[in-house]
This record gives sequence, structure tokens and C-alpha cells, in this order.
Amino acid sequence: LKVENTIGICAYDNNVLKGFMISHIKENPYFEKHAWVGYDSHAISLNEDVELYRDLYAEISKKWISKGIFNHYVVVPSGNKNIIDSWLHLGFAFQQVFGISDIKNNEHYSSNQFSIRLSSPTDKEAVGELSHLILTYQNQSPTYAIGFSEDLDDLKEGYEGLVDDPDAILYLAFDNKKLVGFACGFVNSDVSMMKPSNSIELAVSGVLDEYRGFGIGTVLLNVLNQHAHSLEIKTMITDWRIPNLTSSKFWPKKGFEPFAYRMIRKVDPRIRITLEPRNK
Repeated sequence: LKVENTIGICAYDNNVLKGFMISHIKENPYFEKHAWVGYDSHAISLNEDVELYRDLYAEISKKWISKGIFNHYVVVPSGNKNIIDSWLHLGFAFQQVFGISDIKNNEHYSSNQFSIRLSSPTDKEAVGELSHLILTYQNQSPTYAIGFSEDLDDLKEGYEGLVDDPDAILYLAFDNKKLVGFACGFVNSDVSMMKPSNSIELAVSGVLDEYRGFGIGTVLLNVLNQHAHSLEIKTMITDWRIPNLTSSKFWPKKGFEPFAYRMIRKVDPRIRITLEPRNK
């Protein structure tokens, strides 16, 4: 493929396309320099053995390694265990799960102790003060997801921007006048294989550490669910880190079923030394 920052390969049998894999080469402080194979960027024919995925990776990864790309990511569907196994057998590991749930007409979302409401312009500063919640929690055991203190200002600005965003459905939980939790959803206007039509994406949610265990997250989810139901939306999607024990227990209990996984393989960069020709 002659597209900037894109590497792709195809598998043919007698000029008949049997499979393909397309990767995008990216670089950022979190994933560093990496190759990204998206959910819709790899496929094989229905009658082909899943071993073809391993063959495709074996070829395309040579190109990645030759360019000094040792962090490899792929998003795979959850519905076919054999496909998932083919990536596990290549040394990939689960990192992120994408879940989907049906929208239900749930009117029992009230809380006697906490007040729940949509955000207003006066909430901007308070929302910004909670912008660190997810980042700092993901840094901890056993998730150990990287986070940089220099990003906190940008993160704070982004959260404050949710209050003014006309597309954001931002619900807040208060203990008296203290903001203790939030949940923000976006109706999916750009339909893709990862974002079905007539769906809402739960983008961010969090509760202060000292307020966990009071059911605030459940109430926020129920309120957002009811809001989506009023818009005649059928499904909700969200994602979470698999090593995050709180998330991995909470979301499946609330009816979210995996539909895709992000998987990662980190190749030891010292492999370059063994591949370089030695001087005689």
C-alpha cells in the first residue's frame, strides 16, 4: 500500500484474495512508536483456516521490525475463539475490552443520599478537578497503565470542555454540593464496525475513591441508560482495561458483553542486534 504511515499486505491463491492486513504506523508518548491493526483492517475468507492470520502477521511484522517498530497492536472480534487463539499463539496478550449492552427502560435510578443531574455551565471547574480520576487510578496495581503528570493540564481542559460540548450527555453525582462522580456519553453519529447505528458510547465515568461502594456508578449508568432510552437508542458501548479489576468486574455485571479486544505484543528491541549482519 502506497499510503503514508500505512503498511499492508494481502494473501492470494491463484489471484483470488484470501486475506489482508493493514497497519497504521503511529507514535505517541503512551504507545510510543507502534503498528496499529484496527478492527476493520484485517480479515480472511470464511473458508480459510485461522492460521492465515498468523501467516499474515509473520510477513507484515518483518516490515515493522525493519522500521524499528516493536510495539504491535491489533483489535480483534470477540465472537470467534479460534481467531483470538491465533493471536494468543503469536505472543499477543489482552489489554482492552470493548463491550456492548442493550438499552433498557430502567426508571429505578434514584438515590436518597446523592443527587444526580445533567451538568450545567457552573460545573466546569468542579468537573475539571475530577479529570485526574481515571488516569491516576489506572496507574495503580494491577493495571499499571502509564500516565504523565504533564498531561494533567490538557486533561483538565478536555473535561471542562465536556460541559460546553453540545454533543456530550454529562451526568454528575453530588454529595450535597460536592461533586463525587460523573458519567459522559455521546450518541454515535459516525457509524462504523466498532460503533453500531442507533447507539451511544459511554466515553468516561468515575467516582471519587472515598465514595466507591455506595452505588454511585450504578446510579449514573442507570440515569444515562434512561436518557438514551428516551432518545430511542438501542445499545450502549464502552471499553475498559482488562487488568483494571474494578472495571472488569463492574461492567460485565451491568450487562456489557465483549464484542472486541485490543491485544498487544511487545517485541524485545534487542532482536535488531541478532538480525544485523556481523562483520567477518
